[in-house]
Parts: sequence; C-alpha cells; structure tokens
Amino acid sequence: MQNFANSLISWFEGQKRDLPWRKKRSSYHVWISEIILQQTKVAQGNSYFKRFIELFPDIKTLAKAQEREVLKAWEGLGYYSRARNLHASAKQIMDKYDGIFPTSYKDIISLKGVGPYTAGAILSFSQNLPYPAIDGNTIRVISRIFEIDTPSHIKETTKQMECIIKELYKYGSPREVNEAIIELGALICSPKNPQCKLCPISDTCIAYNKNIIDKLPVVKKKTPPKTRELNFLIIDGPDNTTYIEERSGKDIWKGLYTPMMIEENNMDRLTKQAGLIIEGVKKIHKFDYIEHKLTHQTLKITIWRGSTEIKSSHLIPKEEIKEFPTAKPFIELFKKSMN
Repeated sequence: MQNFANSLISWFEGQKRDLPWRKKRSSYHVWISEIILQQTKVAQGNSYFKRFIELFPDIKTLAKAQEREVLKAWEGLGYYSRARNLHASAKQIMDKYDGIFPTSYKDIISLKGVGPYTAGAILSFSQNLPYPAIDGNTIRVISRIFEIDTPSHIKETTKQMECIIKELYKYGSPREVNEAIIELGALICSPKNPQCKLCPISDTCIAYNKNIIDKLPVVKKKTPPKTRELNFLIIDGPDNTTYIEERSGKDIWKGLYTPMMIEENNMDRLTKQAGLIIEGVKKIHKFDYIEHKLTHQTLKITIWRGSTEIKSSHLIPKEEIKEFPTAKPFIELFKKSMN
C-alpha cells in the first residue's frame, strides 16, 4: 500500500493539471468548481468557473444576486438545477452560518445539491481533512487496482473504497491522495482505452495484470432516455421585436427563457395558444429542427416561425434577448432568427 501511495502521489506532483480552483484553496472556490464539474468536463468548466467567480466572488455576492443573473452566468452548461442549488445554498449559508462557509461534514452535506462526494471534496481539498471524495474517476481507479467486482452503486462497495482510501492517508495527505486518484482517472485510467502503459501503478493494478480492465468497474445499467417531441414558436413582431417566456414548473429548463412552447405537434393549437398572448399571429411556417440530448430525455424540437404586425407589451426588442438566461438549444437559434 505504501509503494502504491508513493508512486501515485509522485506521479501526481509531476503531472497534475494547472486548474484555476487549485490556486486558491478556499471552501467557496472548491464548492463552486465541484458543482460545475458534476456534469461538465474540465476543459469547459475552466472558463465557466473563472467567469462565475468574477461575477460572484464570495458567498454574500452570490446570495444577493437575482436568480436570473445566476442562471445567465450558467447559460450553456446545462443541468440548471445546479445553479439554482448554488444560489439557494448561498442564501442558506448567509442565514444559518452568518455568511461563513460551514466546516463540518454534517453542515456541508445539508446544503442543497451537495452529496457525499462534494462534501468530501470540499473538506479534503480546502482543509486537507480525511474525508474520501469518491466520484466516477475514483470508482474506476480503485475498482481496477483492487479488483472490486461488486456493483459500484451499492453501499457495501462505497464502504470498501472508503476503507482503502483512508488507509492511503497513512502515506499521503488526504488532499494529495484524493486529488491524485481523481487525476489518474481523468488523465490515464479512462473508461475506454485507458493508457495503462503510462500508468505509474500498473504493476500493482490487478485488473491490468489479469487483463480484465474492460470489465471493471461494474456499473448500474442506465435507463434508456425517453423521447419527447416539442414545438416552439418564434414570433416576429413590429420594430424587430419578439416574444419569449420563462419556463416554470417541474419540467426542463425551469427559470430559463425560450420561445412559446407546446408539446404536441398541432398547428391549430399552436396558433390558438399564440393568439391568447399575442394578437394577429399569422404566416406560421416551419423554421428549424433540433435534436437535443439530456441525461434522461432526447428532445426532438421543431421550431416554427410566425409574425404579427400588432404591437404588444409582451413583445421585447430582439437585441434584449441576450440579457435573459436561455436554454442551450436556443442560444444559436435566437441569433439565427435575428435575420
């Protein structure tokens, strides 16, 4: 175990990436980075992290911001519940902890959107405390090295991995150990075609030596995504205006702005719905088609376009759309509809 830990940490010190959230080891910075990286690759997360910190440099600033501002900063990242959870948690920290980021595992995991991995990452990365941070990279590395062939999502497997990681803390700091394992999973021990010949610990990796890398970890089978057919109507109004509406309820893109939507492909209903808000909508025609994949849904989106010559308070200048947080499929579409 000691040789394994030494080799791992030595490799990490020489190969670790220069990431912005590693420059300042505050709990706030680690928290923001980990929420961003929950469903986002590091290459994309870098720029979003820098911009988010510039806009909301501390908990107080984030808590006082309007939700629309937070969602706008998150625009394009997807999984917008992450941004809403950050905003809600910042308010919680201001109210319950006087604006000071909590320091206990119990308090941190009580924050909205924070699970065991994120809590462990915050405590180990910022405070160097002995809490394992078990994410997909960690599961993959530990499963392969120690040939753990029980399903990765069950509690017994998690406890076994926690014991192994805590044993490694005898030979390296929690921060070093946790980050080194995650980095190895991200750079070397990838899900497919891992670079085993470059791995600093391949000589002690049971899966590599048994040639069973592709069989580990044992993961839960994903439920196939359901398919939805959605219809959106772009309305061109007088004086280069248009209509957008805020998504609400428990459906996708809550708090974001899109054109008018109906689920079913029904031209009569689409025209009728448009008429309830905007008078005189006519010349409705098919404008575009988009397929957009979410984790549990595949969206088949038909874009329609109509126009009205009647002015309405519901119409806004098209150049103002950029001020509203917009669902990813519509960012380029709105630009296209400017013409």
